[in-house]
Amino acid sequence: MIDKIFEIVDHLNVGVELITAQTERNEIANLNLMAGRKAKGATAYNAALGYFTAGMKLLAIDSWQSQYNLTLNLYIEAVETAYVTTDFEQMERWAAVVLQQAKTVLDKVKVFEVKIQTRVAQVKQLEAIQIGLQALNLLGVNIPESPTELEIQQRLEETATALRGKNIDDLMNLPLMTDTNKLAAMRILSSMLAAAYIAAPKLWPLINCEQVNLSIRYGNASFSTLAYASYGTFLIATLHGIDLGYQFGQLALNLVERLNAKELRCKTFFVVATFVKHWKAHVNETFSLFMEAYSSGLENGDLEYTSFAVIDKSLYSYFKGSELTELEREMVSFSNFLAQIKQEMSWNYHQMFRQAVLNLIGQAENPCCLLGEACNEEKMLPLYLEANSRSGLHFFYTHKLILCYLFGEFSQAMENATQAEQYIDGAFGMLSVPVLYFYDSLARLAVYSSVPSEQEKLLLKVTSNQDLMKTWAHHAPMNHLHKFYLVEAEKARVLGQIVEAIDFYEGAIKAARENKYLQEEALAYELAAKFYLARGMEEFAQLYMLKAHYSYICWGAKAKVKDLEQKYPQFFTKRSAIPPKTTTTTSSTDSKTSAEFDLTSVIKASQTLSGEIMLETLLGKMMKLVIENAGAQTGYLILEKNGQWVIEASGTIASDEVQILHSVPIETVSGSSDTPMVANAIVNYVVRTQESVVLNDATHEGNFTRAPYILRQQPKSVLCAPLINQGKLIGILYLENNLTTGAFTPDRLEVLNVLSSQAAISIENAKLYAEVRESEAKLMQFLEALPVGVSVHDATGRVSYANPTSDRLMGKGVISEATPEQLSQVYQVYIEGTEQLYPTEQLPTLRALKGESVTVEDIEVHQEGKIVPLEVRSIPVCDDQGNIIYAINAFQDITERKQAQKVLADYNRTLEQQVQERTLELKKEIVERKRAEEAANVANHAKSTFLANMSHELRSPLNAILGFSQLMSRTPTLTPEDKENLRIIARSGEHLLTLINQVLDLSKIEAGRITLNATSFDLYQLLDDLEDMFQLKADNKQLQLLFELAPNVPRYMQTDEVKLR
Repeated sequence: MIDKIFEIVDHLNVGVELITAQTERNEIANLNLMAGRKAKGATAYNAALGYFTAGMKLLAIDSWQSQYNLTLNLYIEAVETAYVTTDFEQMERWAAVVLQQAKTVLDKVKVFEVKIQTRVAQVKQLEAIQIGLQALNLLGVNIPESPTELEIQQRLEETATALRGKNIDDLMNLPLMTDTNKLAAMRILSSMLAAAYIAAPKLWPLINCEQVNLSIRYGNASFSTLAYASYGTFLIATLHGIDLGYQFGQLALNLVERLNAKELRCKTFFVVATFVKHWKAHVNETFSLFMEAYSSGLENGDLEYTSFAVIDKSLYSYFKGSELTELEREMVSFSNFLAQIKQEMSWNYHQMFRQAVLNLIGQAENPCCLLGEACNEEKMLPLYLEANSRSGLHFFYTHKLILCYLFGEFSQAMENATQAEQYIDGAFGMLSVPVLYFYDSLARLAVYSSVPSEQEKLLLKVTSNQDLMKTWAHHAPMNHLHKFYLVEAEKARVLGQIVEAIDFYEGAIKAARENKYLQEEALAYELAAKFYLARGMEEFAQLYMLKAHYSYICWGAKAKVKDLEQKYPQFFTKRSAIPPKTTTTTSSTDSKTSAEFDLTSVIKASQTLSGEIMLETLLGKMMKLVIENAGAQTGYLILEKNGQWVIEASGTIASDEVQILHSVPIETVSGSSDTPMVANAIVNYVVRTQESVVLNDATHEGNFTRAPYILRQQPKSVLCAPLINQGKLIGILYLENNLTTGAFTPDRLEVLNVLSSQAAISIENAKLYAEVRESEAKLMQFLEALPVGVSVHDATGRVSYANPTSDRLMGKGVISEATPEQLSQVYQVYIEGTEQLYPTEQLPTLRALKGESVTVEDIEVHQEGKIVPLEVRSIPVCDDQGNIIYAINAFQDITERKQAQKVLADYNRTLEQQVQERTLELKKEIVERKRAEEAANVANHAKSTFLANMSHELRSPLNAILGFSQLMSRTPTLTPEDKENLRIIARSGEHLLTLINQVLDLSKIEAGRITLNATSFDLYQLLDDLEDMFQLKADNKQLQLLFELAPNVPRYMQTDEVKLR
């Protein structure tokens, strides 16, 4: 039903008047609640508010008693949505009802939160704080409204004690907060932070410490992300713990992802971007965080922090030196957005920032006053004072400071700096703090010479400012080092330390340029120009002022450009007469040129060359600029290749096209004659000496009048100049003018000096770039051919490169729009053997971006119709400062390995089973054998007993028989037959007795104790005895018994006769 909820509810709402049964009306009200929540989740806030309103209309008069939960939910949802749609009046009415009717304080918390947010939007921060303190008191959390320094210090110590012994990972792994009262308190505390920061800075650390303490004591909640980010801000801003504060900022960002804290994503990203990130990274890296805060804030209805992200994104773009015209265009769009969502405070701040930009681009009568299209400082200042908006007052005076200093109102700039610093607690952790101290120092040094009595005091303040700036520059040189250098340069200037000042000016210019702070690069050039002008070095002053002028043009500061032109008109109209640095000038001319040397144009031309890195394109642009500006008809660029000087490009004034000749040797003759294209003798001379040759009348004057080329071609003006970079000969420019002598005037030679210097640098850079491109191409070929998948992710976790093997293994190519949270879903990455998407925080890529080198084998990619198991190896890649900028993944299909592992595992299981079975069988055999042995022992014992008894029983009658037979044999009356019979009886009895003894010997045989008693005996007698023994049996059977003896049978033998018998 939920899929069709809108259709169902819209249909029911049409006919709701026909439904009178309250039970049915309650059911429809609940459906409206469901529809409203779904619309709200899709950011369709107006539609959502319509459903909530319709639901409330369906409730009975006693619904707060009869349908409490339904009524409460409808009202709370309506309150939240009315705020998002900026219907503040209706929100207040519904909020009042909830606060009156709700049964518990927990049921009122969301309404308190919305009321706080509304007051902040209406520039009523103090009222917002009062509402928050009231709610906290109901929840059992007591925070003093006006804390003393002692109370603040006690809270800070409590938090420090709670954190002692815990590292960042410990905080990351705290259990989840489940206590509903504490969760409610965390919600209210979070909603109060912004108001306290702006209007009650002493209350702000207490609120933040309470959040951190609750998180440590009761576990992490989504609100803990904002708590940790804010605590990082506090560490940075007040305790100068930049490294630890930065770690808390990273903890906050990571915890947002782990807890999937969508509701807090906007707040947390904003706080980290505004107060934490820029202390360790380039301010450019804050912009993606601001835009993420902006988009997530819109998605979740967090208008308060969405507006904060917008205004600080604009502010930091301004501080970073973004092009002002484009920035102002973006700011207009943002201002309209802020007005639309009725965030009055943020709109006021933003309009103030925008007016500062308008002043610089020339759209204000007085550039030092925030008075114009966007802002009226005379109305704004009382508003901020009434609201005690310490942030607003800080921004107001900081912008005035910057403008007054840039336009030369140094005393007023100092006054604004003092006021801005008075309200600096309204900007803890912001980029405006170092900006304030930077311009404060510059303003004090600007007035230093004019106030001798105040000089010591001024220097003490500058030194104090610089101590802070030095610390900030240590942690984030990309943002603050050039500021530190420029103030040091100005300090050295006022102290008369000339060499040190020059070094620091150059250092400031270089650092500002490298880190793309265009406006502060321009300012450094301007101050250096003033320095040189004050020392009477007008040529240097002019060059630096022109560069400042050009940099301000690039920034878009038209008012500042006009200001320079009015204050230093001599630098923008005077012709240059600086002679070129030529070691060999064979002739000179007295003729004057009417061409005006426009340094601004030359600098622009130089910038054109500096911005080109493709060698062929560079050669084309360079030849055009050189020929146009040097007064040549034809020109050639000569470069060294494989030890030989060759012509790479040529051009003429008559054609816009430059020919790229691809390494033609300088000796090569032209197609129309047998003469080389250039004068070899002159070129070779320049190669040897690295000195320029200028021939004003080549055929009549100088050392080359007899050179074959000069004799044949009869050129009038020739210029051959080396292109040198860092003492190395990079190339040679060869120019001719065959229309007039003295074509290469001093002005044109100066132009050529500027262009050739930049050309040498650009050619070298282009060559290096070409080499890099070639290396990259080889690397790309290698990567494209690798049988292993390779992908590269930037610092945000997005995919920036994947080779073909990667595309095949992952089932799709680079999807750069995929955020880290979407990677598993987009690429269908699962935990091995499950239907569970691989957790974002465990992805090897993201672990590598946190500094791990990791290898995993539990990843599967689900493609259409098949599953591909992968082994993934991820490593981080860092820049020179140790910051992680990329993560590189290498992965391969391990299907065969997994199959082999499965076969091996199956074999091992089978083998183990067989071993177990065989072991069991052996155990059974051992038991059975033991039983058999025991039974045999019992039987042997019984046998021995039996034999002993049998022996006794048989011997007794046998002895009697033998005894009586002996007695009878003595009878004298016996017949021969009787005697024979008695002998048989005696022999048989003796034989039987022997058998009995042999039976008894069996036990000895079994025990291995049998012995043989070998004696000599009569074998024939043994055979006769056997014949007598068996004769009777044969007679009884009527058989004839015959014994036949072989002839070779011996009569006597040596053996045991008894055993043999």
